Amino acid sequence: MLGMTIAQRRSLWALGLLFGYYALDRWLPLGAWNGNAGFPVDNPQVGLDIIVLCVLVGLFAAVRYEVLPAMIAGTALLGVWCYFHLATWWWPYVRGVESAGELRFHVQLENNIQLLPRWGRHIPPDGEHIAIDVLVFAATALTLIATVVRARRWLRRSHDA
Repeated sequence: MLGMTIAQRRSLWALGLLFGYYALDRWLPLGAWNGNAGFPVDNPQVGLDIIVLCVLVGLFAAVRYEVLPAMIAGTALLGVWCYFHLATWWWPYVRGVESAGELRFHVQLENNIQLLPRWGRHIPPDGEHIAIDVLVFAATALTLIATVVRARRWLRRSHDA
């Protein structure tokens, strides 16, 4: 890791932790943590999970080797992931769920480990999703910083040439 910026190192750590947690969480039976008690793990989104893990590997390589277009694209995809988790988990918790369908969706996870209190129609994300979100938000912020640092260096070189 010689020659890398601090921003790159931090981004790589965050991406590595996110990859590791996501892979373990989606493919191992962790009981009440992820709602899977045994093998085979019930994972209805196998295809999406493989895509997510491949994108994380690609973004890791892009950050490591400073491929700016891929860093920008990967950071944007992480931003989309953040948006979807905010819309799916955090806004309903803060504002409350509005429809019976939303309520049923969130109640399905009531048997998973809960870290935050529930009141009325304000249903918290379960522990599994809180952990994913902490890692996704950290990876997004740190990769954005690494991308900006790389872009600024590229702009300086372009300007000096």
